[in-house]
Amino acid sequence: EAIEEQNLPSIGSTNNDQDNDGVDDNSDDYPTDPNKAFDQYYPDAQNFASLAFEDLWPAKGDYDFNDLVLDQQYRFITSANNFISEMEIKLVVRHIGASYHNGFGISLPFTPSQVSTVSGYNITDGLVTLDGKGLETNQTQAVIIPFDDASDNLGDTITINIILATPFNLSQFNQTGANPFLFANATRGREIHLTNMAPT
Repeated sequence: EAIEEQNLPSIGSTNNDQDNDGVDDNSDDYPTDPNKAFDQYYPDAQNFASLAFEDLWPAKGDYDFNDLVLDQQYRFITSANNFISEMEIKLVVRHIGASYHNGFGISLPFTPSQVSTVSGYNITDGLVTLDGKGLETNQTQAVIIPFDDASDNLGDTITINIILATPFNLSQFNQTGANPFLFANATRGREIHLTNMAPT
């Protein structure tokens, strides 16, 4: 009796499946699109995870990890069989404790041919070359560069939208994961990654 039921959505089956994807309309985030069924988030729909970088590598620096601090949230749009068709990555540059002008990139666990388009990046200093899809050129993996100078994005929310040409298994994505990195001092080749992650 302690639960007010007036505004609770029904979680039972309605026996309606407009797009015939096998997911009841009541549970389908995209009830009229057979290629989309669910929005799945990392870390969740309301919150962000944080990344913090030290930009003096390979020197040990001062260990304070405040040279670039940004928040990230991933939204995966998946089909009924858990394949990603689209991704949205929200990034918020929270703090810059560096004198360097640092850029930021993400290597994704699929090839450039599996990507249709990327939009939402903010390239201001001409440090990278992008192809017609919005991916960095001359890469074997799909590499996106949300920004090439953090100083131009402090406090901003950058929303990267990625549409895949070939759906990608979310379970496989989770096993490999995204590979975020800072590139330091306006030098594209000077990458600083999380532990045990490969350079591009």
